[in-house]
Amino acid sequence: MSDCENEKRLKKCDSFQREDKISNLPEAVLCHILSLLSTKEAVRTSILGTKWKDLWAVIPNLEFDFKSMYHPHGIYSDSKEKLNKFMNFVERGLILRDGLNIQKFAISCFEIYDFPYIYAWISNVITCNIQEIDIQLSVHPYAQLPWSLLTCRTLVTLKLSGRFVLNVPSSIHLPSLKILHLRSLIYLDDVSIEKLFSSCPVLERSGRSKERLGQRTILHCFCAIAKKIIFTNLPHLVEADIDVQRPRMSDVDSSTFAKRVHNLLPRISNVKFLLLSTHTLQVLGYYHGYNIPKFHNLVHLKLGVDRHHAWRLLPNLLVNSPNLEVLLFEEGLVHVENLDDYYPEFSSMLLEVPACVVVHLKAIEIYKLVGTKDELKLIQYFVKNATVLEKLTIRCHCLNVVWNIRDKLLTFRDELRKSSWGSSSCQLKFII
Repeated sequence: MSDCENEKRLKKCDSFQREDKISNLPEAVLCHILSLLSTKEAVRTSILGTKWKDLWAVIPNLEFDFKSMYHPHGIYSDSKEKLNKFMNFVERGLILRDGLNIQKFAISCFEIYDFPYIYAWISNVITCNIQEIDIQLSVHPYAQLPWSLLTCRTLVTLKLSGRFVLNVPSSIHLPSLKILHLRSLIYLDDVSIEKLFSSCPVLERSGRSKERLGQRTILHCFCAIAKKIIFTNLPHLVEADIDVQRPRMSDVDSSTFAKRVHNLLPRISNVKFLLLSTHTLQVLGYYHGYNIPKFHNLVHLKLGVDRHHAWRLLPNLLVNSPNLEVLLFEEGLVHVENLDDYYPEFSSMLLEVPACVVVHLKAIEIYKLVGTKDELKLIQYFVKNATVLEKLTIRCHCLNVVWNIRDKLLTFRDELRKSSWGSSSCQLKFII
């Protein structure tokens, strides 16, 4: 290539660099472009030039994930040094923000020891008309959240996971909060829990949490079961995820503890989506003198596996969910760790079929099938009586190859197909 051609090529490159049309766009447009990226990707644009250097800090969502930023492949090394870099990075991002509105602030880190920084960051974002806060930390030792978090008028979504002490102030009000997820928090007393829920007038969804009272684990669920239920009703709640386990060292007998959990159900009876975990079904089964409340709005019910009570609660749940459309057994129909396990007989279902099964039930999904007669018995009950059923999905246990039960499962599928079906249009999806 001649010197003349080289010169022309260099001039063309130089002209292209001078005509950086993207960088010349208005800052508002550039910010919108960056808002479509993750915080990690937005930060990488800093190398594009002076104009881009700190532009990432003014995007609506600030999301800081220590693992994805410094250990994307799960290999941890020099974690203390990188942790310091991570904290400095978060600090710089909030300083550059300088009071501008923030739509979402999310931070996830497996080990932060300097909690005063976290306290300051939360206090900072609360002043920026924040709408969503998602904090996942393993702070050491336990740390108290700033009271200002519980008086944030703009907050719509609050997700907290970590060893935080929730000491609720006397004046608390979260008028805009619709979604609340709490996990592994410590409540100092029952009054704090009552204040929290009663101060969220438009709460629509609560997520699973794990709470402690003092040093005693009392449940896994979206609220606490202590000496008594003191919650008022939650009429705006749309989704509830209940995972309750009685402490092994509890001084409360199983029946009394189960009664407390039962007392919670009427307060969430307006939900549309409900999950009752394996532990919850076990606890509820210990109390024999209580009827399930009516869940008139419930359309989607997700259940764990009833290990000990042979699905004795299932008929009651179906009768009291008259508009149920989707039924999901996410842990299977029988609890099995090996094929020598004892399978309890299912309780006999009602002769008078629940209205939801006949009129509304459209989809059933079952996981971890192992091909027992008990499983076939219950599934046949549903397919016979569910006259509007559109889809039945069955996923066999992932260890079916190890246990060498593939032929057994194929036989199960064939027997099910030959069963009496109330719906002529139902599609069976059988996954081995």
